[in-house]
Amino acid sequence: MRRARDEIAAANAQVDEFDAHNAPSHFDGETVPAGQDRLSALRLETKLGLAAADATRGRRTLGQALHTLQDFYFHSNWIESGRRDVNRDVLGLDSSTAIARPDSSTITYAVAVALEATKEYIRSIHDDSDVTPEQFRLLMGAGPTLAFAIDTTGSMSSIIEGVRTEARSIVRAKLSTIDEPILYVVSQIQDPGIHYIATFTSEAGFETAINNLGAGGGDDCPELAMSAISNALNALSEGGTLLVYTDAAAKDVDLASEAADLAREKRVQVFSILFANGCTSTEGFDLLAAASGGQVLQLSSASEAGAATSNAGALGNSDTVGIASITADATDEALRKRQESNATTLIKVPVDSSMTQLIFSLSSTTAGLLITHPNGTVVDDTDPSITRTDLTGAQFYIITSPKPNIWTVGLTDISSLDFSLTISGINSLALTSFDYVELRGRPGHEGYYPVTTPPAPSSSATVLAEIDGAFADATFQYRTLSGELIANMSLTNGGGNADDPVEGSVFYGNVTVSNGNYTIYGVGHDGTGKAFQRVLGATFLVPAGNEAVSGLTNSTSSSTSMSSTGSLTSSSSSSSTSSTVSFANTTSSSTSSTMSYANTTSGTILVSTSSTCTTSISSSVISHTTTATTLARTAGILGGTGEEMIVEHVSSLEFEDGSAESRAKAPHASVKRAVAATPRGAARGNGDVFGMMEGLTPGSNGAGSGSARGGAKRKAAEMGTPSGKVAKSNGRSSPTGVGSRAEGLVTRFAERQNAGQVVETLNGHLAGAGAADDEEPRIEKRVLLKANTEIPKFAYKSMAMQLTSASEILDDRIDTFTELVQDHHKLPDSAFGNPAAQSTAEIVAVGRIACDQPTGKLNAASITLETSRRMGAGLRVQLKFPPGINYDVFPGKIVALRGTNVNGESFLVSEVLSLPLLPPAASTPSELAIHTDRTTSATGHAAPLQYLIASGPYTPDTDLSFAALHTLLDLARTQQPDILLLTGPFLDLEHPFFAAGDLEPHLPASAHVDPDRATLNDVFRALISVPLQQLCQAVPTITIILVPSVRDAISTAVSWPQDKFAKGPLGLPKQVQVVTNPITLSINETVLGISSQDILSELRRENVKSSAGGLGSGEDMLARLAGQVIEQRHFFPVFPPQAREALPALSTGLEGLGQEGGVLPIGAGLDIGFLKLGEWLSVRPDVLVLPSALPAFAKVVDSVLVINPGTLSKRRGAGTYASLSLHPRSTASDEEREANHVMGHEVHSRARVDVLRI
Repeated sequence: MRRARDEIAAANAQVDEFDAHNAPSHFDGETVPAGQDRLSALRLETKLGLAAADATRGRRTLGQALHTLQDFYFHSNWIESGRRDVNRDVLGLDSSTAIARPDSSTITYAVAVALEATKEYIRSIHDDSDVTPEQFRLLMGAGPTLAFAIDTTGSMSSIIEGVRTEARSIVRAKLSTIDEPILYVVSQIQDPGIHYIATFTSEAGFETAINNLGAGGGDDCPELAMSAISNALNALSEGGTLLVYTDAAAKDVDLASEAADLAREKRVQVFSILFANGCTSTEGFDLLAAASGGQVLQLSSASEAGAATSNAGALGNSDTVGIASITADATDEALRKRQESNATTLIKVPVDSSMTQLIFSLSSTTAGLLITHPNGTVVDDTDPSITRTDLTGAQFYIITSPKPNIWTVGLTDISSLDFSLTISGINSLALTSFDYVELRGRPGHEGYYPVTTPPAPSSSATVLAEIDGAFADATFQYRTLSGELIANMSLTNGGGNADDPVEGSVFYGNVTVSNGNYTIYGVGHDGTGKAFQRVLGATFLVPAGNEAVSGLTNSTSSSTSMSSTGSLTSSSSSSSTSSTVSFANTTSSSTSSTMSYANTTSGTILVSTSSTCTTSISSSVISHTTTATTLARTAGILGGTGEEMIVEHVSSLEFEDGSAESRAKAPHASVKRAVAATPRGAARGNGDVFGMMEGLTPGSNGAGSGSARGGAKRKAAEMGTPSGKVAKSNGRSSPTGVGSRAEGLVTRFAERQNAGQVVETLNGHLAGAGAADDEEPRIEKRVLLKANTEIPKFAYKSMAMQLTSASEILDDRIDTFTELVQDHHKLPDSAFGNPAAQSTAEIVAVGRIACDQPTGKLNAASITLETSRRMGAGLRVQLKFPPGINYDVFPGKIVALRGTNVNGESFLVSEVLSLPLLPPAASTPSELAIHTDRTTSATGHAAPLQYLIASGPYTPDTDLSFAALHTLLDLARTQQPDILLLTGPFLDLEHPFFAAGDLEPHLPASAHVDPDRATLNDVFRALISVPLQQLCQAVPTITIILVPSVRDAISTAVSWPQDKFAKGPLGLPKQVQVVTNPITLSINETVLGISSQDILSELRRENVKSSAGGLGSGEDMLARLAGQVIEQRHFFPVFPPQAREALPALSTGLEGLGQEGGVLPIGAGLDIGFLKLGEWLSVRPDVLVLPSALPAFAKVVDSVLVINPGTLSKRRGAGTYASLSLHPRSTASDEEREANHVMGHEVHSRARVDVLRI
């Protein structure tokens, strides 16, 4: 129950951290009715979280409610008025009223009554008829969580039954014990797709799910294992075990680092059981084991599945503690020497007095174990207290009632360095946490919070660590992965000693971070004086050479990866790999506890009233006074002894003034260990491939919709393209002002004019985000992200598809639109024909617009129609448009034309048929209500969601200061938007310094990059990642989305559609989500389409239209170009794009590079074989973000809100960005709610967009 206690305590403390000035949260300012409403709303939110099996949501809202409830007795005159009973009106049970603050003489009474109120509030949830016993156990954390991710492809048919049988056996053995799971998760590994993910709070539901699993599909060997693992981890509450079974390599191994981060954050041990079948690989699975304290077991026989499951399941019991973790590490010099001499590695294992079981788990295909008793005798396998299990790639020993003293284990035959050994035990003394922390928080309420990314090697850092259990003394150590001592840490104990053992004892102080791969150990003596040793599960892997890049985290000038044998290897490289595990922060989750402790036993939960701690650091010592901490024992409620809840509290109580003003001025700091909120788990599990994203299946409100093309009023800029110098290259010109790099006056960023000026506003009658004076500060994320894009498909090999397959892709697009046109216009099959065939009969032809010359430029005289092989044998025919027939075309556009080909040479068009639009995105009223609730505070205030949207480049051609980006991040720090959307390029290949490879003289001094050893990843970390880390620390509720560009120097994907960045090597914080280019996301209900490819400029260059309604007629050119994208249902419908040679050359200022006048631009870089990844699926986006060099704008086109934020930095000066404020959708009527039919999102009418100069 410790983790549940910590989550509730953290949520309680965070009310003072993030909600200090909201009076109803504290019953301040005579806000009793509003405070009561808050408690009612939070109670409902707790119940909804439990109904969705979302423990984090339930505990968070319970902690927030307890803070408000307890504050009532310290911020009112209830006690001064002589009352010593619980105000049941505040609990929503009776009625009473009181206002004002108690004086210090009545504090003791206030504490007692607050404790009783806490008991009643928790008991009221337990007694609520809507809350089942299983849900209440989940809320209290009265048991572990257990998950299975099982490969159900055809090759696993002989293995699944053994897994199924042993899984049932494990679960049944845990029933009615302290290890009975409170949450079960079953995730299916399949390819293509992840077909199944389910959560259960009962054993019966789990057994039904596991019994229904069957094998089938998966024709190729690699499977989507990491996606299924991420789904399972997302569904789990914090703490627990995940058992993975597969006989295949992970096809989506690039997602392993994100899954590892998630396992580490949620403190879930991952045990991967791999069965050999010819393509099995440990890549990615090793990473998960290292990050989570789990293990990889390699087996050769399906008959071993049951034994492996049984032993791995024993390692995940709630009272299992880690004693030692030994992993083969090729960077460990001492281990390499033992390997070379093939000497036995001896490991000392202290067994303390309360150890009831000792467990040795060895994963290796060659190494063996030799275990020796404290008296020097070798363990005898025939001893009834010893259970030994030998598998092809693993060996287990379980020793019952081991004698307290020093045991010895020998590792034999380590010549191949392919081993990992975990030594565990059953004990109540545990090393529960180790955090690198920093002082943060509002003035007067500063606290110590885990750093967003761990500190660099050899740097100074502050640490908070916790040992739970009775002990006499303890020391913390850095050790190598093979167990060798690196250094002792000088940490101060917060209260544990032999005379007065305190569970939850905290240690704190300053340390120098180890400079190499390491693990964290705690050693000392237990309450009886016997030596103990504990190890933190996760491993910290520090790539060699990292210390040379000071000031950076996750920086790698060389790469560390997991070898296929399971050992750790390191090799010099000019780039870093995505499999690197860097600086594993083992406890950076939102569920760590505050520095509020009392004597705890099994079945307890920590709650606290108006907590105040005074903290100071001096010479590595922190003195603190914990106030008003309470401990509610829930044994009776949980069916333990049947006793009533007993509440104890710490003495030495000090309380702050109840007013918001005094809280802001109070000169103290609380030690808190919770930062960002854990992503909601209620809706997880549907194709989550980002760690927090799921598959998108938006509703539809029908095929038809009215066209609503409209634009915003431009305030400070003309719609037309600005005039300027036209750059020539190879005889072709760029459109005026678009894409050219004219050498003009350079405007220094600091000297820019009109900073912050609003260039254009859409829906100016709506308020912007943050405009309301009564808006409450946010304490948790208000957005849920989902992906409607098949992410793994973007990891394709460029130009690997055969030409025949590529041509089929082009043909399929024509044939698909033929079916759409036929259905939309209700045409019979006989209406369609081949436009290239001579005939006097009028037909309908569907095809692709092309130029009559392969290298020519489209114009009115060169327009041809290319047919598909099915409808026209792939032939092209010249198009003739008579007067009165308007056209608007570009190369690649799919059109439907009615006409005749009388002479056999050209097709005379008599009508241009309209193409059907995709339906708008829609949701049911119940779905919309869920999203509205997510943005509504406990007091009922629904503030608009705020997006900041910007596109690269982020620095001008003249420097690498990235001043525009820093300014934008400063704005985000002030405005605290929900979403910061940044599209590439970040490190722009078209920037003169990158094009010339001339970075060293231009890097800012603050970058701390060693030019002799740095890679482009190092440069990205210094210039981009570090500022983003700082923003995430300042605004933990923000979500940052990074979209790559084909112009990004760090991208390994060279063509469009483009895979996402490898997040791990870039050192990005967990609030950052890296996505593909293009991507379709759902942010709450809003469907967002994004592509960093400049399609609008491409359309502007290639577009040909009839003069009627053309330029000079007052048309909105930018809206028309955006409409082409919407009509074509594709993020880049132009084909072929303009050749690089036809684009304006880039000026570098250096001689001899590229063609005359400069180097070639990057161009579109399309990979024809994978253009389908750019298609829209089932609905039109609500918001379409199309960054472009054309003038920035925000317009409504066909009911789609289209935004071009412009570039944040222009070539020679400052640029623009967009701010979007999205108001909640109007509430559905009673009739609409009852019918529950889908309703359009209508984002375009409830979103205000401002385009501003940076």
